[in-house]
Amino acid sequence: MMMNIDILNEFTVRQIFGLLFILSIYFFLKNKYYACNFIIFLNFFTHPNSNLISSGIFLLFYTFMFLKNQKEWRNIFLTYILLILLGISVKLVQIYNFEIVKFHDFSKNFYYNSMIKDEADDFSILWQITYRFKSVFVISFFIFMLNIIYLKIYEYDKLSFLSLSPVIIFILIGIVEYINLYIGIGFINNLIINSQPGWKLLGYSFIPVLLMCGKLIIKIDFFKTKIISNSFVIIFYFTIVLLTTFGLTKNYKELSRFYLYAFNNDSKFYEDWLVNKNKNFNFISSHSDTNEDIVSLYPNENNIFKIKKLNSNYGLYNFVNYNEKFDTINFIKDIKNLVPPKSGIILPPNMFKTRGIFKDHYIFFVEHPDGNFGMGNKKFFYEVNNRMELLLNTNYNNMPNKQSGLNYSFIRQNFNKVDISTLMRIKKRYPLYRYIITENMDLEGADKLYNNEFFALYKF
Repeated sequence: MMMNIDILNEFTVRQIFGLLFILSIYFFLKNKYYACNFIIFLNFFTHPNSNLISSGIFLLFYTFMFLKNQKEWRNIFLTYILLILLGISVKLVQIYNFEIVKFHDFSKNFYYNSMIKDEADDFSILWQITYRFKSVFVISFFIFMLNIIYLKIYEYDKLSFLSLSPVIIFILIGIVEYINLYIGIGFINNLIINSQPGWKLLGYSFIPVLLMCGKLIIKIDFFKTKIISNSFVIIFYFTIVLLTTFGLTKNYKELSRFYLYAFNNDSKFYEDWLVNKNKNFNFISSHSDTNEDIVSLYPNENNIFKIKKLNSNYGLYNFVNYNEKFDTINFIKDIKNLVPPKSGIILPPNMFKTRGIFKDHYIFFVEHPDGNFGMGNKKFFYEVNNRMELLLNTNYNNMPNKQSGLNYSFIRQNFNKVDISTLMRIKKRYPLYRYIITENMDLEGADKLYNNEFFALYKF
C-alpha cells in the first residue's frame, strides 16, 4: 500500500476531480445534461468520496425537475441514477475485495468515536463549527447575501441552486450528525465519515458564486464600457494561462520524479528528493518533554464540543523536536541497507512519509497516512484499528484528539512500551514483520542490528 498522501506534496487527484467538476458545471449550465451526467460518472474514478457529495447536489436538482415534469425529465433522471449507481457499485466491489483480519466486533459508535479524535477536520460538520466557526459563518452569510442581491436582478436559476445547495446541505448534515451522536445509527456515521463533507462541502459553492459575481459586475455601468470590459477579458484569460502554466509546471516536475522513483527499481532515494524540495523536511513528530503518562481526558466521548472544552484541562508542555538535530537522510539510508526489500518493518507510528520512503518494504502502522486510510471506509478502518491495538495496546478512541497537540506524544509513549511479547504476537499474525525501529535502546529478546543517538533497529 503506497498512498500519495505519503508521497506527493503538490499534485493530488483532487486536481483532476476539480477540473471535471468545473466541466460538469459548464455542461449543466448549458443544459447539456447527458454530458454533465457522464462527467459526474467519470469523477467516481478520480476522487470517489468527493464525487459522492457533488453527485448528491446535482441529484437534488434532477429529482426536483423530474417530480415537476416527469415526461420531459424521465430519461435524463434515469440515466443519471444508473450512472451514479454504476460508479458507486464499482467502488463497492473494490472495497468488498479488500481482505482484512477482523479481530472483534465494535460498538455501534466506535468508528465515529475513533475518527472524531483523529481526522475530524476532514469529515465532521460539527468539528468545522467548533474550530472554524468564524470562517463557516462568514462564508455562509456571504453566499446568502449574494443570493439576495442576485435575485433582485435575476430570477432564481441554476447558479443560485448550485451556490445555495452546499450551504443548505452543510447545515442539514450538521443537524443529522449532532442528532446521531445520541441515536448512533451506524449507516449515518459511515456515510458522513466516508464522504468527508466537513472540509470541502462549502467549497462546492465557489465556482457558482464566482459566476454569480461576474453576472452582477456586468450590470454595473462602469464595467459596460468597451475598454473596461475588454480589459477584464484580457486579465481573465491571462490569469487562467498564468495559473495553468504555473500549476502544470509544478505538477510535471513532481510527477516525473515521482514516477521515476515509484517504478524504477534503481531509484530508491526518495528521501533525497524530499530534502531537496524542503530543507525543513520533518521525518518524525515533535513530542512533549515529560515523564508523565499522556492520557485521554475523554475516552468514548464523541461530542466535539465537549472534547474541545476538556482539552483546556491539559497542562502546558514543552516539546522536543528530533528533526532539528537528527541526521534523517543517513538514518534512512542505513535502514535501507540493513533491511532487505520486501521485508516488514515496524516503525514508530509518529514518523512521516515512511510509506513513500520505504516503498520497497512493508510498513506495519504509521498514524498519518493510515488514519486517512481508515477514514475511507469502515472495512479499511478495521485493519488500521487492528494493527494499532495490536502494536500500541490502545486505539484512536482512547487518544487525545489532534487539536490537543498531544496525540503524537500519546502514540510515542505507547510505542516505546512495546516489548518482545508484543512483537511475537504481531509476528504470529503478520509473519512478514521481523524488524522494528524504536527509541528503546535495550529491547530484550531481540537482536540489535544498528543504533544511533535516537533510534535502534532490531530483528526479532
